[in-house]
This record gives sequence, structure tokens and C-alpha cells, in this order.
Amino acid sequence: MSKYKNSSLLNDQGGIRQPSLSNGSSVLGISNQLPPNSLFHLFSTNNQQSTTTPTTVTIQPPSSSISTPSPTTNTGGIQTAGTSSSVVGGGTTTPTNSNIVVIESNKEDDKECGTILMEINKGIRSGNLGEQIESILFFSHLIKFHPSPLIVNSVITRLSDIFRTTSNTVKYRILKVFQECSSEIHKVSNIEEVLKRIHSVILSNDPIARSLSLRVLGSVPHLIADKLYIHHSIRTCMQSHDQVELEATIFIMDKLCEISPLFSDSIIEKIHTVIQNVETPPITKLKYTRLFRHMHHSHSIATQSKEMLVGLLDLYPSVGFVSVILDTLTNLSLKHILYIDDHIKFLKNYGFSDSRVVVKVIALKCLQKLAITSPHSQFPIIEIFNIIKETPSKSYREIKYNALLLLSILSQSQYLWILELNQANDNDLIDILYQYSLDYDFKLSELSIQTLVNIIVESTDNNNNNNNNNNNNNNNNNNNNNNNNNNNNNNNNNNNNNNNNNLIESILNQTVNNICVILKTQFTTSTNNINENKLNKTSVFLKSIIRLIKKDPKPLKSITTTIISLLNEIPYSILKSLFHCLSMCIPMNKSVLNQNGWLKLILDYLNNLIIKENSVQLINNNFNNNNNNNNNNNNNNNNNNNNNNNNNNNNNKNNNNNNYNIINRNNNGISNGINKQDCKYSMPMSIFMCIFKTFDENNQKIQEITEELLPLIQYILENPKPDQLWSCYNLAQLSQRHGFHKIAMVIYSTLIHKVESECNYLWLKGLLSIASLENEISIYSITANKNNSNNNSKILNQLSNYHTSIVSLKASSQQERSLQFQEDFILLHEKYLFNILNLKSFLLECNDDNDDNDSNREILLKRFLSKSLIFRQLEQKYQLLLNIQSKSINHTVPLDTRQILESFIFSCSLIVKLVDLIVINNNNNNNTNGINQQQQEQRYQQQSQNQELINYFPLFKFCEFIQKKLNQQHSSSSSSITNPISFLDQVLNGLIKIPMVYPSSFYFKF
Repeated sequence: MSKYKNSSLLNDQGGIRQPSLSNGSSVLGISNQLPPNSLFHLFSTNNQQSTTTPTTVTIQPPSSSISTPSPTTNTGGIQTAGTSSSVVGGGTTTPTNSNIVVIESNKEDDKECGTILMEINKGIRSGNLGEQIESILFFSHLIKFHPSPLIVNSVITRLSDIFRTTSNTVKYRILKVFQECSSEIHKVSNIEEVLKRIHSVILSNDPIARSLSLRVLGSVPHLIADKLYIHHSIRTCMQSHDQVELEATIFIMDKLCEISPLFSDSIIEKIHTVIQNVETPPITKLKYTRLFRHMHHSHSIATQSKEMLVGLLDLYPSVGFVSVILDTLTNLSLKHILYIDDHIKFLKNYGFSDSRVVVKVIALKCLQKLAITSPHSQFPIIEIFNIIKETPSKSYREIKYNALLLLSILSQSQYLWILELNQANDNDLIDILYQYSLDYDFKLSELSIQTLVNIIVESTDNNNNNNNNNNNNNNNNNNNNNNNNNNNNNNNNNNNNNNNNNLIESILNQTVNNICVILKTQFTTSTNNINENKLNKTSVFLKSIIRLIKKDPKPLKSITTTIISLLNEIPYSILKSLFHCLSMCIPMNKSVLNQNGWLKLILDYLNNLIIKENSVQLINNNFNNNNNNNNNNNNNNNNNNNNNNNNNNNNNKNNNNNNYNIINRNNNGISNGINKQDCKYSMPMSIFMCIFKTFDENNQKIQEITEELLPLIQYILENPKPDQLWSCYNLAQLSQRHGFHKIAMVIYSTLIHKVESECNYLWLKGLLSIASLENEISIYSITANKNNSNNNSKILNQLSNYHTSIVSLKASSQQERSLQFQEDFILLHEKYLFNILNLKSFLLECNDDNDDNDSNREILLKRFLSKSLIFRQLEQKYQLLLNIQSKSINHTVPLDTRQILESFIFSCSLIVKLVDLIVINNNNNNNTNGINQQQQEQRYQQQSQNQELINYFPLFKFCEFIQKKLNQQHSSSSSSITNPISFLDQVLNGLIKIPMVYPSSFYFKF
């Protein structure tokens, strides 16, 4: 649903408009109302016939390729992709979801292709030039629809014959066919004949025809890489004086030099001669110079090319030639890693010593390319800092920008070398970064911050690795008594690490202070020449803050304090990006907003942003509405001459009744730092995201925050601005993804009456029932300790409502969009809760039963094993759902979806482990039922290592806490928990109290 933002939900003109083949559309997306001589009807007619003619249904393996797919319909006995079936007997098979494809017979394909070829040939033989060009156009469509070797061979051979004798206009159309179908031409069996027929045009006297022939051959460079007669003709065309032919020659030479060592070796001397020729135009010389970047197929050719380019620098010292030659030398050096260090020295000696600004900038950009490819090479770091320091501050800012950008790239790999050079130069290098981090030019400032952050992060990781290695060495040395030298080395390493830690700590503190100063000086409304477009969600400055906080969450408090203290001074457009940055950092320290009254300040800002600003607009709206009503009354007293004005006024009344208030777009003003133009068409989603992520771990806190946010949300729903209802729908999704289901329930209950499409109504109805159900379960879980059994029974009674939600969601599904993931996720969650509550009731029975008979004990153990088996199966189903989403070719699985499914998998495996511990405790045997705790711990460690990012969802954090506690119990002297049944009951209570979060994939219709 999120894909149809402007048309599917909450628009003034209704629901989704689905394309229909019955409304004059064809397979190619072109109207059926075509000229009588058009050939489009061949493709549309054939595809329409394929839906009615009988077809053969065959079972193919998933990896098999289909040459001619036909559309699946419900007519003609063809089954759609959504039906299920089974295999009956040995000879009769019924299609299934995974291995059914509907293909036409080969005879029908050949018949259709033959018919199309005959019609195309009729158009080619026509005397009308337009019909000839249209017919050639359909050759490319024919190859795309039927890319079989027979068709490709017939079409390409036919086109090569036509190319030899036709006009230049038709030749150009044939060139387009070769370019569009270049990946299929290798299927031609007699490719040599095709190349000879096209090559024969190069021998003509028409330069335009020769240039078209060269470009046709250039579209298939792999087929002419070893054709010497074509290479000779290309070298001959280099002497042409026609500009079009010369550009075509350079084009095919560029393609061939990249893949053909034979052609590169034969042409390099001639290119060098042409460049040195006085009669060659300068633009042509530059184009030929760029060809040297492909001369890397052998060491001799690469060395020769490098010497030629260096010689051209002395021959042509102008800025244009120097820029092209340096860039070409850099690209050539990137192909051979042995040339990189020498080229870095060359760029330092030539580029840095040149007084021209453009040359220095080009040298720095070339060094940036080398730093990305080979970051551990020997770069002139001292010279780069000298350029930044010695360049005049009021000019040549482009040089400083590229120098700082180069340092930011190098700081990720050569941070240790930068720190050593800094200590050797009395901290002069870091001071330069401090200075430019506070520069008035924000581009220089954010690059300096990025460099400092890279040094901090990489040095911290390196020190942690060194500490771990030293600890391992100390453990090994304790076992060996004759390793005094190793102990001395370890002590020296520890001292160095301590010194580095102190230096990094000072750099961290100063960097955080500079970040706070930047926030105060660069983005406040009191700052002159403020540019609100210089900070967005993807800016380098915010990315650096996020990277720093992920490595060390301690600076988050000071950064958050600065942002909240400037709420009324920073423009709203910039504040959105800052809160988006905070929302990315809050999972590392969730308590940052829950202190010093910051939450109250944020809620007050939301109140100013939403209510007070809108009240001024509502006054204007009411004034406009009163004027409209007065106009209506005046018009009603007049004759029927002003019907158009009356209709317009009536439309205004209807819009007012639907709560679509008109906003005066010309009103500008700033109140408490809020620009009314900023907040007209958007909602502060990033602020809501920060609040949701701060309190998404506790149902009781969620209820308290919900009561504070509901008045604001209800005000928005009652007084919506244009397109703001769509933002409310996104806010409802966001609240469900963080456990604030009551907010989603309020929003859905309002939006369900504002949609016009039936599928959207049913979709919102399903989401509303889910939000209401989750809200009821969260309320019951809050009071679970007061009346445990009663609340558990209430939750069990609510579980049946999940099926009602599924019915509404499935009813909203359309033919081209599936809701299988949503259905599977809800059903698995219902089973998950049901099995947890069932296990809790079973544990209550075990506590009441004090009989120690062996027979009763065996019955209890069997029942425990059956419960363990249920959660194992549930774990496998969650894993299967994750695998299905990962293997889907229609979309990539969002990270939050993967992490939420992994959290449920982790919780199921944890319950299995706790149940098995109960069985082990009763049998006093660690091998009961094949349970191996070490294997389970290894599986958990592999699972945590395979995660791309840290999982901050509450369910995973709770399970991780329980897992660590179990590992501590297992490693301690008391290898088992004293009362595992009571411990399991506490874990189950905790799992029920955890707020339910929904993944982002739940709102996609694939």
C-alpha cells in the first residue's frame, strides 16, 4: 500500500486505478487504436490469442528456463498462480504453486514467428520509407519476444543484407536494432558473413554510411576483437577529415582497446603520432588521449603508454591537456597495482608544485581515486596538511575541500600514521582539523568532523583488538615460564595503548564540543546567510555523528542537550534531519530523552508545531469559509446567470464538511522558530520516531506516552492539512512497528471513513482490528501480576480475533498483489501467544501437583517434551518464513523484518532450551532426549555473529539477557538453575509483557 501514496489512499478522487487490458491497452503498453499499416497488432493479437487457445500445462523444475511465457488467466483451462494441487497416481499430475509454468507448444511459436517475419518483410519491400523504418523497428521487438537462435540468425542476417544496399536513414534504424539486441547477436551461426556485409559499407565513398557501419561494428566489439581486416579499416578511417566519421572511429577504437590486446598493440603508435601532429584539432587530440586508459593488457604496452602520456605533459602544458592526461594516467595506474606508489609520487611532485588551482584540484581528485582503490599506499599526508594550512583562507576553497575529502578517505585506513605524524609535529595536524571543523563553510566543517570521527572509531577498534591480543598472550605466557621477552613486549604494547587511549579520549571530547558548536552557529535562525538545504538526512555531518554514537554512546547526551536547547531557534526543515539522526542513535542509549525534562520540552514543541501554528490557519480558513457562505447567499438571491460560481461555492462547502480545510499558501511567518511553510505538507515523523524508540520496551510507559500524544494526533485528524492524512497513515504504521497500538487504532478508526476504494477500506479495517487486538493484549499484560489466571484467559479469548483480521486483509488483496506474508505472520504470532499461555497453564498445574510418583513424573516429562516439540516446530516455521522472504526475487527483505523474525526464532529456541533444562533436572542426565547444551550455545553464537547489525528490538534484547544468564549459570559451579519451572514461568511472563512490534514488510503488498 505504501507504493500508492498519491492514488491509493486518502485522495480526493478515489481509490486505486488498475490498468485493464480491456480498456484499449496491449502487451506493449500501446493503444489498440493504431494506424492500419501498423505492425503492433501482430504482437497484441498473438498474445490475445494465447489467452484463449488451448495450451499445454507441464511441470518444470524451478531452475528451468522458459523461452516464451504466456499470461496466466482463468480461461482455457489454465490455472492461476494462487491455486494449490496435489499429485494423484503415477500418470496424472496437477499443478502446484512452486513448479507450474504455462508454455505454448513449439509449433505454435514457430507459426507465430513465421507470420510476423512475413508481415515485416512485406513492410521492408514497401516503397514507403516510413513503412520500411517501422518494419525494421519490429525486428528488435521480435528478438526480445522470441530470442531463439533461429529467429536471431534470420533477423540479423536479413538486416545485414538490407544494411549493405539501403539509405542512411534505414541504416540508422538498423544501428538501433543492433544496439538494442547486442546481447543476442552472439547466437548468429554465420556471424562472419554478417560482419563482412556490414564491413563492405566502410569501403564506400559516403562518410555518413562509413560512420554508421563503424558504430554497428562497435556495438558488438567482442565479435571483432580478432578480425584483422576490420582493424585495418579502422586505422584507415583515422585519416578521415569528416567529423562524424572521426567520432565514430574514436568510438569503435575505445570499445576495441578495452577488450582487444591485439588491436591495442597495433594502434598505440599511430594514436601517439596523431596526437603529436600539428594539423590535428585540439579537441580530437584530447579524445585520442583518453584512449590510453585502456592500454593495460600487458606490461610493455602499459609502460609505453605511461611514457607517452608523461611526454605529452611537456608538449601540451595547457590546463585542459594536463587535466585529461593526469586523469588518464590515474586510470591507467589503477589497472596495475605496482604503478600506484610511483604515480602517487608523480602526482605529488607535478600537481602540488604547480601554481595553477585547476591542476592542484585535478591532482587531489586523482589521489582520491587512488585512495579508494589502494588506501594503504604511501600517500603524502604531510604535504596534504600543508596544502590545507598554507592555502589562503579567503580563496581557493576548492583546493581545501578536495584535500579534506582526501584526508577523510585516508583516515579510515591510515589513522595510525596520521596520529604518529601528529605527535611528531606537536599535534599540529589534529589542530588543523579542529580549526576547519569550526569553519564558516559547512562543507569544510563536515569533512573535518568526518576525518576526526574516522580516526576516533578506527583507533578505538584497533586498541580493542590489541587489548584482546595482549590478554591472550598473557594467558599463554602464564602457562610458559620462559617468555620474559614476550612479557616485556606486552607491557610496552599496553603502555602504547594507554597513551593512544588518552589521545583518542581528548580528540573525542574536542570533537563532540565542536559538533555542539556547529549546531549552535551553523543552523540557528540568528545565524546570517543560513542555508536550510545544506543539512539533510544523508549529509556527511549526520552520518559522522551516527557512526560516532554507535561506537561510543556517551557523547549522545551532550549532543541531545544541544539540539533540545535549540528547538525554538533551529528551522524546522533542519530540525527534522537532526531528529532523524537522533532516532538512529537512541537505540544505543534509550534513556537519553527520559531525563532532565527533555520529553516535556519535545511535547511542548510538538504542541507549538501542530496546534498553535494551525490555529492561525484555521482562523484564516474560517474567514474564507464565511466569505464563501456569504457569496452563496448573494448568488442564491440573484437570477440563474451565475451557476458556475454557485457550483464552486457548493464544492467549497463539501470540502469543509469533509474536514479538508483550505490553507492560505501565501501566509509566511516564524513563531518560536517554526516556519509555517515548512510544516504544511509534512508531519514531524522524526520526532515521533525518537519518542517511540525511547519507550518501546515497556507496555506501561507506552500507555503513559500514548495518553500524552493522543490529543495532538486527534487534533491533526480533526483539522487535516492537504496530504497530511497520508502522513497520519504512515504515523499509524510507525506506531505499530514500535508497540504504540492505541495510536494506530485511533488513526485507523478515523481514516477508515475517508477512503473511497473498497480495497483500501478493507485493508484499514484489517489493520484497525489488529491494532485494537494488540492494544487489548498490552493492557491485560500490564495487570498480569494482579490477576494472572484471569488475564491469561482474557488474552486467550482475544486470540480468535486474529482470524477476523486475516479475513479483512485477504479481502483487500488484489490479483496482482499477494498478502501471504501478512497472513503467515499473523497466524504464527497467534500460535506463538497461544502456546506460551498454554505452557504457563501447564506450569501452574505442575506447581499444584506435588505427587512424586514415578509414573506421574514420566507423564509430566512426556508432556514437557511435547511442549518442547511444539516450540521447535514453531521455530522452524519462523525460519521458513524468513527464508521465503530472503529468496523472493520481487523485493529485498528490510533489515527490521529480518531482525524481528530472528527475534521470534531466538525466543522459541530459548523456550525449548528452558523446557529441556527442566527435563534434564528431573532426570539428572545431561544427555536426556539428545539435548546438547554446547551445540545450542554454539548455534546461538553463530546466530549473533551472522547478524549484520545489532538487533535493538525489545524481544531480542530480553532473550539475549536470559541467554547470558543461562550461560553464567552453566559456567559457574552450580551448573543448573535451582527452580527451573519457576524460572521458565518468569521468562514466559516477560515474553507476554514485551510490546508486540510489526515489521515494515507487513505493510507491503508484493
